[in-house]
Amino acid sequence: MIKIRGLRKYYHADGKVIKALDDINIEIPSNKIFTLLGPSGCGKTTLLRSIVGLETPDSGEIEIDGEVVFSSEKNIYVPTEKRGLGMVFQTYAIWPHMTIFQNISYPLENLKLKKDEINRRVKDVLRLVQLEGFENRPATKISGGQQQRVALARALVAKPKVILFDEPLSNLDAKLREETRRELKTFLTELGITAIYVTHDRVEALALSDVIAVMKSGRVIETGAPKEIYFRPRSSFVADFIGKVNIFKGKFSQKDGEFTVLNTLFGDIKGVASGEYSNDKDAMFFIRPEFIKLKNEPLKDLNCIKGRLKNLIFIGEYYEAEVDVNGNIFSVTISPDEELRENDEVFVCFEPKYTVIIDD
Repeated sequence: MIKIRGLRKYYHADGKVIKALDDINIEIPSNKIFTLLGPSGCGKTTLLRSIVGLETPDSGEIEIDGEVVFSSEKNIYVPTEKRGLGMVFQTYAIWPHMTIFQNISYPLENLKLKKDEINRRVKDVLRLVQLEGFENRPATKISGGQQQRVALARALVAKPKVILFDEPLSNLDAKLREETRRELKTFLTELGITAIYVTHDRVEALALSDVIAVMKSGRVIETGAPKEIYFRPRSSFVADFIGKVNIFKGKFSQKDGEFTVLNTLFGDIKGVASGEYSNDKDAMFFIRPEFIKLKNEPLKDLNCIKGRLKNLIFIGEYYEAEVDVNGNIFSVTISPDEELRENDEVFVCFEPKYTVIIDD
């Protein structure tokens, strides 16, 4: 387990203080894939580099498997090479003048291991990443996906406590990125190794992670399992960043265990609360496009709002559409076999259990 307490990192630019890390307090569980997700400039890479030892925080403490590797208060700094970590960079950092074998064996040679032990470990890790028979091939004579596997093999060959990834799939095309993402998930799950993964791609985070920490402006806004973050976020920022969403304002009300947002643009909306709120407090509700059904008439026990269908766009597996409700827009996804046309009058209907009330 990795414990991070009160971590801060400041940069100075143009006379301003930039809070790259602003009081980070998280615990990263052992043998899980833990993803740092957020927009560019949110501090996720700075946090990753601080854990590795490539950045020195201004204050706070980092503990890896019970050993404090950084503490501003105790004046502790364990060098990068002694933290027992492996890292896969965005650019892979594959040495073009070396063979695949030489790239992977390099960390072991620095550890002064015997030749037989180096050969055995490299052979084992090549089998793991499905690159057997490639060991003598020049590193530049393989595909981008294979280079990513070489970088992974090099990080794994020294048997690190933790392996860290800094947006390693961002240089791949969409189809190869999808294939490599599946392979990476399989590798890490089978190994049972602790992994910290940095990305700005929500699909990547949802597909790979056991736990996601969403970051914004140097802070961890919310942490949870992928489904928890997607279906029950506790802030509008997380709700919007993790996927397409419709968000509207109102007042929170609770009576007999039933949660409602009152006086919205569409009347009272029933839903489920993602926290504990007091009545008449400002609140929002959100509904994801995939949970909205378009009907010809309102349905009992559902939130139903009358509107007009606009901007119906066919993209293959579904339609993307918008429904105009008195000038307010609902984004909707529709099955491709639905017989609907633009300007049709419809009812936007969605179940209360998929309508999440959040306190912003």
